[in-house]
Amino acid sequence: MADLRVVVSDSFINRFGPDGWGSQIQGAIQQTLVEVGTMARQDWLRLSQVDLKTSAAAFAQGLSAPESFDVQPGVVTITLVGWLPNAVEGGCSAYEMKEYMLQGRKIKHTKEGLPYIDIPFRHGHAGATGNNFPPMPKEIYEAAKNLEPTKTAVRKGSIYTIKPGHRLPAGMTQQLTKERMGRTYRTRAGGYYHPQGDYTHKAGLYDHMMKDQSAYGRGTKQSSYFTIRRISGNSDIDSWLHPGIEARHFAVQVVQMVEPHVETIFRRNVLRAGGRWQM
Repeated sequence: MADLRVVVSDSFINRFGPDGWGSQIQGAIQQTLVEVGTMARQDWLRLSQVDLKTSAAAFAQGLSAPESFDVQPGVVTITLVGWLPNAVEGGCSAYEMKEYMLQGRKIKHTKEGLPYIDIPFRHGHAGATGNNFPPMPKEIYEAAKNLEPTKTAVRKGSIYTIKPGHRLPAGMTQQLTKERMGRTYRTRAGGYYHPQGDYTHKAGLYDHMMKDQSAYGRGTKQSSYFTIRRISGNSDIDSWLHPGIEARHFAVQVVQMVEPHVETIFRRNVLRAGGRWQM
């Protein structure tokens, strides 16, 4: 859990004359903390939303709201909670995901008791520049967009399949998706070398892609593209590796952005409280 603390130090307080030590000035100090804390949170949020993509929403949710700031005499603390937001802020080295993913609430079991879960991967249109889904190769998109869609509808927050559609055949993407997973990952979180050497996916990353067509409101239709990968107790441990998350260190940037404004805000609140600034 990452914390960003704003402190009004004695060096600020000592700039006041004898009349500057009343309760009014203490109120001005606390007001300054709240204002500066709010400014810091806004900058922290803005930096994350500009820089991040798929993790942007989780990062925003992890930042404590102004009404949840921990305001103590002379200090306010803004907290970042959640594993993913903190991994983005402070960095995370490469890790194997299989064990973690087979502990979720949606795990199913085969007749033999083997745990498994099907993981949907959504793919963006070729050339897409949005933040949420990586675009598929142009050749794959040209084939996928002509698929008979699986038609679904959203009702009361749940997705219903109205009509199953067709999928891309296996093998057609093999040449495009022979990826070498054993390389050294060049990340700012630190390099990671795959200990088992090269890894090749057992199936193409776009094999069996489906085109989903959902209906919203009065006839509005939206197409999206998915593939499914299954992870089970029999999955190769090398098949579910995460290369790590580079540390963004947004909080360091926030301090540099907010610090020049603290004294101005403090002076304004002191004058509003009826205190005097000692020259």
